[in-house]
Amino acid sequence: MSASKAVTKREGQQPAPSGAALPALSADMVATESDEELVARGAALVREHARVEHQPAIILRSLAVVLVELRTRCTTSDGEMDLLGRSQRYRDEARRIYAGAGIAPDSEDRVQAAVRWHIGNHIRERFDVDTLRQHGLLVDGPRKRVERGRKARAALVTAASAERDLSAAPAKKATKKARGKAADAATATAPPVDETAGARVKLTADHLRFGQALATIAGQMRPDVIDNEMTPGQAAKLDDLLAETQTALAALRRHTKKRRSATS
Repeated sequence: MSASKAVTKREGQQPAPSGAALPALSADMVATESDEELVARGAALVREHARVEHQPAIILRSLAVVLVELRTRCTTSDGEMDLLGRSQRYRDEARRIYAGAGIAPDSEDRVQAAVRWHIGNHIRERFDVDTLRQHGLLVDGPRKRVERGRKARAALVTAASAERDLSAAPAKKATKKARGKAADAATATAPPVDETAGARVKLTADHLRFGQALATIAGQMRPDVIDNEMTPGQAAKLDDLLAETQTALAALRRHTKKRRSATS
């Protein structure tokens, strides 16, 4: 019996018809398969990805499960699990998958580029933090890094926008007394207009935006990155910046606390 037939028999399912929803693989579903069965399954998934364009995400996630399972069976020169996929054995097995798919080289390149995202996410779902760090991997996968980056960029844009608006706000100036007789006559009967009212509202809104941006940015900074990823010099630089920020915030909070107590 061929490896591809063995996979179909083991699953006990017929291939999904074109347009039908494909179930995503899990690690448990492939844990007992032989290397030959994994290669055959991977090749079938690559072929399916090249053929079915409306379900690439599920196919790529399933292919990532296969590739990560192969990585757990390959070892590095230190005898460790090859989670990074750098061992010769893993590269040979992965090469067999794509060769077995029989797709065009440009399609193969696109699949390989696309599946890296899903491999990174699946590894973070499957292994704990200690295992990730042991293998030199970041705790956050591609999806989480994109989410954090989006939030951080949004906070920076908010802060930059508020800073730009704040710096463009006109400073208070003393009212000039002499405007000429014509100006005095024109405004003598006009109701007083507070030209700074709108500016004051804008300033308070900008300060609230600054506060929200600060809270968002601070929420993106994590102790595990400082402890495990930063060099001592980088940590020292960050500590200086945080100390400077803490001093500025403490001074501001003396004023906010005073205003807050006035309303209670």
